[in-house]
Amino acid sequence: IPTLELRMKEIESNAIYLAKNLLKHKLVGDVFHPALEHTVNHKIWKRDFTGSSGLFSFILKKKYSNIILEKFYKKLKVFKLGYSWGGFDSLITFPPLNKRSYKGELNGTIIRVYCGLEDKDDQLKDIYNALKILS
Repeated sequence: IPTLELRMKEIESNAIYLAKNLLKHKLVGDVFHPALEHTVNHKIWKRDFTGSSGLFSFILKKKYSNIILEKFYKKLKVFKLGYSWGGFDSLITFPPLNKRSYKGELNGTIIRVYCGLEDKDDQLKDIYNALKILS
């Protein structure tokens, strides 16, 4: 508990860094992180919150099969498969769109990430390296 505030600030910084960089990637359709200005309800988030966590998602421009996503996942070294959040390890999941509620149309593969305390450049390189499988 004594180090929680420091850890959360670093995790938030890592997540915002990754989210901003993913938004620039040619295979990524959108990034859903409340700290990004283009995100729906960003103004409400900014008004009501002083920060964010490491949890966010992004959507790829295309929908990929589970076989391809497994190859993507196996390329990852920093991010581990998992749904839990709040710890210090970076995690990733691939929830199916038909199990999500969203106003609007999402046609690609959605990927949920939780940025932990690993180096932010290592996190970015890890995801970018795995995205090469999809090119």
